[in-house]
Parts: sequence; structure tokens; C-alpha cells
Amino acid sequence: MGDKVPLRGKVTFKEDGSPLTRGQVCFATDTFSARGTLSADGTYRVTSVKANDGIPPGLYKVYIFGAETPLDEPTGGMGAARTELLIARKYTNAETSEITVQVDGKTRQFDFQVEKP
Repeated sequence: MGDKVPLRGKVTFKEDGSPLTRGQVCFATDTFSARGTLSADGTYRVTSVKANDGIPPGLYKVYIFGAETPLDEPTGGMGAARTELLIARKYTNAETSEITVQVDGKTRQFDFQVEKP
């Protein structure tokens, strides 16, 4: 697959340009995946094995997971805390996100805009 390409970017909302502040941006093929954790300003850096090492060139499906916020505190019982998605559900799955990127070493930044639920 070749040398790894360091990637970074920013995720914002289409509606108002504000940053998505929670979650992870995942770049996936049928045999490989890597991700970057979103910061408070909506930026991320991709990691596959070690911090900020990037990913091999290729065509990737992109999706975002963990973009949710707790609605209330867990009660201590067996039930899990309820959460609310911060983005439209389609972005949480590689098959439905409709985002693909070609990583070729020339472009090292991929910014994405997502819709609110």
C-alpha cells in the first residue's frame, strides 16, 4: 500500500459553520481503517498505528462515530446512559455517509461538512 500520508482536517456543520466537537473521523477500506479524534475546534489528525502517522494512499470511505452527547447521567443500574446524536445518522456508517476521498499524498487535509440531525 505504500508510504503513509499524514492527514488532518476539520469537521463543521453545513447549517452554521460551527465545529463538530465530539467524535472520531474514520477512513476505511475493505481491509484497513484509521481514525482521528475531533478536538474542541473540530479539527482532527489521522492515526493508524502511532500518533499522527497517517494512512496509505488509496480510496477511502469516511464516516464519523462517537458524535453524541449524554442526555442524562447513568442511574447506576444496568441501563446505559441515553445519548443524542450530534450529526445526521447517515454520517455514522461507511455505507451511508456518502463521503469518499482519494488519498494520494498531494492532498493532506480533508475538511468535511455534516448536517445536524
